[in-house]
Amino acid sequence: MMNPQRLARAAADEPVGIWLAFAAVAMALLPNPAATMTALVTIAIAVALTALLRPMSHGLANDRFVLAALVAPALALTVSSVLASNPGVSFFGSTGQRAGAATWVLCAAFAAALLRTARRGDAGRTARAAACFAAVLALAAIADRFAVFGPIPAGSLPAGLLENTLSTGQVLVMGVLCAGAWGFSAPTRLQRAVSIACGAMCVVSIAYIGSLGTWAGLAVGVVTVAIVHAVSRAGRLRALSAGIGAAVAGLVAPAGMLLITGPAMPEGLQERLAAAASDRFPIWQSAASSAWRSPVFGVGPEQFTGFTTWGAVPPQSLSFTSTFDPHNLLLYLLVCGGVVGLGSALFACAVLARRALLPLEGRPSLPRACMVGALAGYLVSLLFSWVTPISLALAAAIVAALVAGRADGSPQSRPGAWLMRVPVAAVALAIAAGLFATGGIWEYRWGADLAEYGNPRIETTLAAAQDSPDPLYSIVTVQNSMNTSFAEGEPTPYDDPRFAVVVERLKTDADWHCTAAMTSFDLAVRDIRLGTANSWDAAGAALAAGEMADPRTGLWYYTGTAYAENLGFAAEARQYAQDGLAYDLPENVRAYMVERAYLDE
Repeated sequence: MMNPQRLARAAADEPVGIWLAFAAVAMALLPNPAATMTALVTIAIAVALTALLRPMSHGLANDRFVLAALVAPALALTVSSVLASNPGVSFFGSTGQRAGAATWVLCAAFAAALLRTARRGDAGRTARAAACFAAVLALAAIADRFAVFGPIPAGSLPAGLLENTLSTGQVLVMGVLCAGAWGFSAPTRLQRAVSIACGAMCVVSIAYIGSLGTWAGLAVGVVTVAIVHAVSRAGRLRALSAGIGAAVAGLVAPAGMLLITGPAMPEGLQERLAAAASDRFPIWQSAASSAWRSPVFGVGPEQFTGFTTWGAVPPQSLSFTSTFDPHNLLLYLLVCGGVVGLGSALFACAVLARRALLPLEGRPSLPRACMVGALAGYLVSLLFSWVTPISLALAAAIVAALVAGRADGSPQSRPGAWLMRVPVAAVALAIAAGLFATGGIWEYRWGADLAEYGNPRIETTLAAAQDSPDPLYSIVTVQNSMNTSFAEGEPTPYDDPRFAVVVERLKTDADWHCTAAMTSFDLAVRDIRLGTANSWDAAGAALAAGEMADPRTGLWYYTGTAYAENLGFAAEARQYAQDGLAYDLPENVRAYMVERAYLDE
């Protein structure tokens, strides 16, 4: 066992490397579906150890303006979480995603702890750690691709140690460019060879993943390296920053107009845009609409859901695919944190980018340009994906390494230093404890069920629905119980007193979770068919909540029309059909709705 002195020395020398190694081992040993939860817990531990064991230093680490820029987005999203419909899920994150405010708080704390303890050589240490960690993820993803360790546990695409290929791709983009930074600064041929091997492995894994967003991030990252290096040699970085700002504004403004005016687009244009964006355009439109629900502070992290696609064969069938993230960082910040959240994040990016780039003015450094490119590539990949704890914390570590480039690394002893260290460590460990208290333990049990049985057991989800604020467990419980045959006289979940908690959770969260609304609707329809309810009230309330959760689709009106007609509620069916004609419906659904809208008139 490592003694405290050795642990303190290791934490002082390689805090990012130790955290990434620990995270890799933990994610390899624990259930794959709980990878985000595992990553978040390891970040909390890394923050606590860095704050407690790494000596403070002189230099830029004491720049309070930089620290304020880091803290601002986390603080804004925390406020949004307090105001959210489901504060527990909004702060700690939902099962399988963990992109709540706690993720931002821990990543900001990690960057701040690294800044206040910055040492000369941190940039190189961080680049090496990121490249090696990305290579491990790449190797695991390639092993997944060829089923080296058995069937892929969480889908048909190679994700390796993480829960999803897009999550893996975010780290690989940073890993390739950090490998470049390592290679350009390597003091020996052996290190240069290892860095090239790490980068090549990441590129091969990106090819197997096949994510267009990841490729776009890598391409932009490489171009950024070339531009930053060339402009820094010419001493024009200030002009470059102004040009980047103008380019971003020029891209964001037209994109915003497209999202707002989507329904008014010429016929076929929306479909072409959706195809070009890998079917993300409908998600972005739904997110743009959801942002109007709370434009100032947002609806809170992890409080967005929507349907990506849907179709029907009226009146017999309905099929849909739902999503639980806007798949775009800017929209995530706007929906989750409102104008305050997005504005604070843009402010942080501007401050941190300036501090990272200015040291390169007239003093070009290709390794540091590679690390700037790693961050640019990561941000571009997030325009098509979602925030994950492991990649956000790695990006925070790279930011800290670049911003603290002028720190001299000498220890700084001051009275009362522990008064600053202990609260940071205490908050990090308190968040880790809160993660378990609000459902983390159930996430591991849920992941173990998926790994062992291929499906979470009803008993597991029933208990989780009672103890966790996450509506996912209630949804899975209902869906499993409806798809499971029970022998006559055998107890069913509906007989369990805990099932009342399931129903209540669905009703509580239906106005922001579209799958909870649809599941609540399924329960209401079941009650009507069993004769335990004789009115449309509960079903209508579920559809109205679903319309609040995803206001850009006519799916709710088709569902109301088809089911109300089938169950004998003719007036309700006609009203749903008339209201639904205002939406962009599939051609066969529109014909069905037109017929029902004027039936018996």
